[in-house]
Amino acid sequence: MKHILICRTDNIGDVVLTLPMAGYLRRLYPDCRIDLLCRGYVAPLMTHCRHFDQVVTLESIGDPRAFLAASGVDTVIFAYPDRRLAKAAWRARIPRRVGTSHRFYHLLYCNRLARFSRVNSPLHEAQLNFALLRPLGIDYVPGLAELPALYGLAAPALADTSPEIQALAARAPYNLILHAKSNGNGREWPLAHYTTLARRLQARPDIRLWVTGSAAEGQLLAREAPALLALPNVDNLCGRVDLPGLGALIGASSGLLASGTGPLHVAAALGRPTLGLFPQRKPIDAGRWGALGIRARSLSAQGTCPGCDSAATCTCMSAITPEQVESVLLSWCVPDGDAVAAAAADLHAAPPPNGPRTLVISPNWIGDAVMAQPLLQLLRARHPERPIDVLAPPAVVPAWQQMREVTEVLQTPFRHGALQLRERWRYARLLKARGYAEAYVLPNTLKYALIPWLAGIPRRVGYKGESRHGLINVMHHDDVPPRPMVPFYAALADAPGAPLRAGVPRPALQVTAAQMEAAAARAGLAAGRPLVVFAPGAEFGPAKRWPPAHFAALARHLVAQLPEAQVALLGSPKDRPVCDEIVAAVAGSAAAGAVFNLAGQTSLAEAIALIGRCAAIVSNDSGLLHVASSLDRPVVAIYGPTDPDHAPPFATVARSLSLRLDCAPCRQRECPLGHHACMRGIDAGMVWQVLQPMLDASRTRSSDGFAV
Repeated sequence: MKHILICRTDNIGDVVLTLPMAGYLRRLYPDCRIDLLCRGYVAPLMTHCRHFDQVVTLESIGDPRAFLAASGVDTVIFAYPDRRLAKAAWRARIPRRVGTSHRFYHLLYCNRLARFSRVNSPLHEAQLNFALLRPLGIDYVPGLAELPALYGLAAPALADTSPEIQALAARAPYNLILHAKSNGNGREWPLAHYTTLARRLQARPDIRLWVTGSAAEGQLLAREAPALLALPNVDNLCGRVDLPGLGALIGASSGLLASGTGPLHVAAALGRPTLGLFPQRKPIDAGRWGALGIRARSLSAQGTCPGCDSAATCTCMSAITPEQVESVLLSWCVPDGDAVAAAAADLHAAPPPNGPRTLVISPNWIGDAVMAQPLLQLLRARHPERPIDVLAPPAVVPAWQQMREVTEVLQTPFRHGALQLRERWRYARLLKARGYAEAYVLPNTLKYALIPWLAGIPRRVGYKGESRHGLINVMHHDDVPPRPMVPFYAALADAPGAPLRAGVPRPALQVTAAQMEAAAARAGLAAGRPLVVFAPGAEFGPAKRWPPAHFAALARHLVAQLPEAQVALLGSPKDRPVCDEIVAAVAGSAAAGAVFNLAGQTSLAEAIALIGRCAAIVSNDSGLLHVASSLDRPVVAIYGPTDPDHAPPFATVARSLSLRLDCAPCRQRECPLGHHACMRGIDAGMVWQVLQPMLDASRTRSSDGFAV
């Protein structure tokens, strides 16, 4: 393909949700020309998308057959069905004409049919657009976490708007956009709730509210919500800005609130704080139409809505309270670096406690968090009636959310490595109201021991760490020889100096079949084919990484022996370059189409779900190794500069590979001798000898639901 035309001639929100598909095509075919055909009102904003060589308006092309015949297009994708355009493409003899099979005229005019149904699909609308690529031999559906990086949309410059609009942006430190109407395209939050929200925000004189919409929507608001428009903290911009101007305003704003409408998706694509309000009814819920962005979230009412089938009887939109929305909006309006105020919006201060609670302060690493779960199992067994909350860094939160012992996970608002004494004191005041009787401080740092002390929690348990006398008043000393991490954390459940327990429970994360199926679908993995996970990364440093060339050799051998296998490369965005090396190394082999580079493209929750579904995992000494063990998946763990006895895999079927060289374990981030022999010396054949019997055993299972 040398020249692709994407036809998307409907509304702005639908066009925005097609951009990730265009971005993926651009990634696959960097030298291909990609054009967009859209409606005239959408085009000025779409010219700010880097994926398109040209944006053409439907109104400008005149005779569509003549336009297409002269365009040089060899592939046309009808992302929005249009009978006239489909017939014109057929008459113009465009070689590849892609359309959905459920439009009868596509059967006549399209020669590449995409067979799928949007109605009952669990996928998001942006993911469903990727089904249009299957007739072109591109069978891939990205995970939700990958989509924001594929938008390629930039905000128009505020300097290109009118002086009046530029002056508005300078009036207050924080400007929030309320886009109350949806032009009939979605269920709407009641205007009375918008008015109540705006009144509540009057308490913040540093916040102004911009009400946006079309001129017709402005007239409707003037009739139905005059009190909203009359408030002194509200600027009525309805009908005063075109779409590029709205894009510039969104780019300059502190965030946008809307129901399921186009500007919601524009804000998410631009990376702005975005809150979408959605009903529970499928397929108009957040699962299908929610905002997808690095700072976007959706909100729906809890419970059931018996009248959700009809807008006239639906109550779940009105059940979303102005107070709920206000807490989110206020979390956007904090000084740079002041994340404590934002965290307060998510820290639901419990009502007067009915009884004591337990607080566990999480380690900073995923693997350590997983290996600390037996401590929680022991605490739960001791006090089954007592809620256990966990205070955890953002990157570790999803692991704790998969543990049945945890009542609530609180996200730490502090910068990594920073003392932030004032911020810790403020946050401790919030914690004090929750009625904690005891706290278990798992990190060894002084910083985290400060929090329960400042919160006045009576019993504070932990290891000595950074000389934390007084801050920790139930002090344990790790004077015994180095021991595995699971009993290390579990020992905190007993008195200091007590003998180590026999039979410490094993970590066990919980993941449902629905979570596994959804994660596989979002990642584009086939449901009926075996899945093997490789975890080539390691947060500690390159010394812990098995060479990418060895992973590639193992992938080639695996696919040669098991042609139906799929290999998923999992890791963080930092691991993406290493995984790119593996993909490049298998190019041209049978494994090329079987290796999926998902590093940085899945959330941790999705990675956990994919590991739960896999037949086996091959991993460095990393957090995902311990996730796999906690899900009891077969594990091959590769150790070099670290001690395989310190944090071994604990799955039922597990093997640790280590050459145990004289220089190991050096525990260095980079090989101090420069040869990295401890990892290079473990070749792919050695790993395959261990992995193959695990896969053979997994293939005989018929009841556990794993795709092998």
